[in-house]
Amino acid sequence: LNKYKAKIKEFFLRFRKYLPIIIILLALPVTIVAGRQIQDLRNFAANETQVLGFVQVNPGSLSTKVGDSDTQMSALAYDPAGRPIWADVTYEWSMSSINSVGTLGATSGNISSFKPLQLGYGDLHIIARMGPASVEKSIPVIVADANGVTPTPPSISPTPTCLLPEGCSTITPKPTCRPRPSCLDQTPRCAIPETSDMCPPPSPKPTETIKTLTFYPQADSYIRNNYPSTNYGDRNVLWIDGSPIAVSYLKFNITSLRNKTVTKATLKLKVPDITDANSNGKFNLKVTGNSWSERNLNYSNRTVLNKMVGSFKKPKKGQTISVDLTGWLGGFPPGDIISFGIDTESADGAILRSKEASSKDNRPVLIIDYR
Repeated sequence: LNKYKAKIKEFFLRFRKYLPIIIILLALPVTIVAGRQIQDLRNFAANETQVLGFVQVNPGSLSTKVGDSDTQMSALAYDPAGRPIWADVTYEWSMSSINSVGTLGATSGNISSFKPLQLGYGDLHIIARMGPASVEKSIPVIVADANGVTPTPPSISPTPTCLLPEGCSTITPKPTCRPRPSCLDQTPRCAIPETSDMCPPPSPKPTETIKTLTFYPQADSYIRNNYPSTNYGDRNVLWIDGSPIAVSYLKFNITSLRNKTVTKATLKLKVPDITDANSNGKFNLKVTGNSWSERNLNYSNRTVLNKMVGSFKKPKKGQTISVDLTGWLGGFPPGDIISFGIDTESADGAILRSKEASSKDNRPVLIIDYR
């Protein structure tokens, strides 16, 4: 028995000698696995792209008094998991208050300061930006007077006022209703159901008031090349022909349109109810100068016709011709007095009533819509 006891004792003595080596050998696989896991976590953290979750301001509220030294402030952005973001974030600071309770001092990234100026309430705003994403945070500001007396709480919400010289981004208020699909207010209307939480339809745009003025010729006449010195200013008709050449002239005083915007201009001409008034020709309205007079105009002293501004074709007896002159007179008219002539290359001439027509309904008239 003593012999076996001696051998057992010898075994334990030898085992104790090699025990540290055995422990190291047993722990080595665990250490290797743990090291690999730690390295994997480090690699994951290095390769992970953080996104903005929220921003915090220190201190979380600001209470100071007039005459105190500037309060230092800092901001820090975090990802949605609450991990701080140390790089690639820009910060914008601004103040809003009813009566300019204070101003922001020098701002450097996420560090700024507040200088109290006078008794009142306000809010400090901070916007953190990372790429296209941004998050906001506001903290209340209370400035007591020099004796520590706090101000009366405001009864209205302060209007944000940017106090930074470089300007601030606009803080968009959160909508109180769900955006309304525009197709609900279009024709045809879309099939999206309208719900009570949607924003109301937009107010209709005010309708512009369009007014109308009517102008009769200040002067009108016609000329003929086969009677170059004859004046026809007292006739109750206007003659247009290509052979022999006959050109009609009209002049209008539109001074009352000064400083007004013309939206539509229409010239109406009356064809006499006689057989000879029919024509198959085309007749052109062209701008001319204003130097001619009704009782002195003839073929020899005629003014030159320039740019064509309108035309009409195949007038028939008794017809009222309408010529759209909006392209010429639309917007701001070219002057207080305008003149144009009517000519043709057709040998099938036309006859129109002049301002000397006995009935006012048969006289040339320029109808102007304006605003």
